[in-house]
Amino acid sequence: MIQRYYDRHELTPICQGIFKKVQAGLPRTVARRLTASQAVRKHGGRQGYLLFNVWDIRQNGLLHHDHFCYCFGHVSSPHAKKTNGYLHFWANTQRIYQNRIEAHRWLVSRLRPTRISDFRFHEDLGLRKGIVEVKTVFDLTTNEREWTDLLSRRLQDLVAAVHPLIVDLVDAYALARHSRERGEFLENPAALDQARRDRPPQKRVELAHAVPPEWREPILARCGYHCAMCGGDLTVGCAHIDHIHPFSKGGLTVPENLQPLCTMCNLKKGNRTDL
Repeated sequence: MIQRYYDRHELTPICQGIFKKVQAGLPRTVARRLTASQAVRKHGGRQGYLLFNVWDIRQNGLLHHDHFCYCFGHVSSPHAKKTNGYLHFWANTQRIYQNRIEAHRWLVSRLRPTRISDFRFHEDLGLRKGIVEVKTVFDLTTNEREWTDLLSRRLQDLVAAVHPLIVDLVDAYALARHSRERGEFLENPAALDQARRDRPPQKRVELAHAVPPEWREPILARCGYHCAMCGGDLTVGCAHIDHIHPFSKGGLTVPENLQPLCTMCNLKKGNRTDL
């Protein structure tokens, strides 16, 4: 069991080595899409550190990489007596798909037949119904030099099974005009491929929560560099770009539905429409 505290500077080179080996062993169509964090990231106060965080390059400008990731962590607490490592994939479906449970069920139903060895599927449609998770927990050697071989094999299996599915799921929701079409895309890969070729990139932006960075200055300038609610002065660096009709309630990410707010007004408004 690992009981000592690992420093970021110790784990970052290991993180990069594992990702390079994983990427080299994946099918080219999957590997060329992936990138990884360049440093170890803190993951909760009591959950140790993430060794790596991997996401899809194509989604970078539209979805924050934390929407779906593959990561490794270790438990450094002395209370962990049997297992001290966990490797998992998770998708935050609440933030990507506005908490659509059918997306959760579709992904899990497609993952189960893959029979990824040693992984278990976490299904919780209650309080955490926005999360889809595939996870394995195992004993981790204290010899860091062995981590690359131990983890890269497991992660290759996980990414190869999950990633083609998550890309299709994200695209189906971003490109579909209504639920019937979304279902058709998910059941008919040929229809989804045709939609990718036919639909303009702008459609993908409209259904993503993230605001393209190049939109910030024009939106702020439109309001005279002032908060749209209280009138306070704002700069590009401190302004929050808010969805006037909340994204969680179906509002699109289009310039007409965006406004600059200061931090206090943004917190006050939240996802309300009556302000």
